[in-house]
Amino acid sequence: MLVEDHEVRSSLAAIRSALTGQGRFAFETRNPLARPWERWTPDNAVEATDTSGAVVRMEHEVETPVEGDTVSFTTTFTTFP
Repeated sequence: MLVEDHEVRSSLAAIRSALTGQGRFAFETRNPLARPWERWTPDNAVEATDTSGAVVRMEHEVETPVEGDTVSFTTTFTTFP
């Protein structure tokens, strides 16, 4: 979990040192006011098909109740041939 500034800085430094010259690092940020974790339910799982035709399902389970400004969750990936 990256909460404190020093954690973010040290993580980004480690990522940079691991990248090759053509390497890329992608990440996302979220607007906490939108409360997206309220929609992270099994009913809203995401499925994608890879190039081999296998289906990958991504499902979140949020630890409730959410207290303070940290949301804890588990993501499960399931592959179907």
